[in-house]
Amino acid sequence: MYIHWVISRPLGYLGQKGGVIMSFEELCSQFGYQPKGRPLSSAEVADLLGVHPVTVDAYRVRGDGPPYFKPKGTRRVFYAEPSVLAWLASGERQSTSSQ
Repeated sequence: MYIHWVISRPLGYLGQKGGVIMSFEELCSQFGYQPKGRPLSSAEVADLLGVHPVTVDAYRVRGDGPPYFKPKGTRRVFYAEPSVLAWLASGERQSTSSQ
């Protein structure tokens, strides 16, 4: 079910490099990431990004972090692996003057 959701996302959803859409496998290779094959917790995302878990929470509160899921009736937050890697790749720049 989780994999079906990832596959059913629009093509532009995954990361882009120089205007070229990257697959999940290419994103994993780009960042040296070994997929876990399941949703990630905030702590796991923080570890992947090399930041404190509070920073991931702040990204979520401000709305400028990777997309997340919050199941009804729970306080838990989960992230899809492809979403996190695509968000990370979306920050790629060629120079400091790039927007």
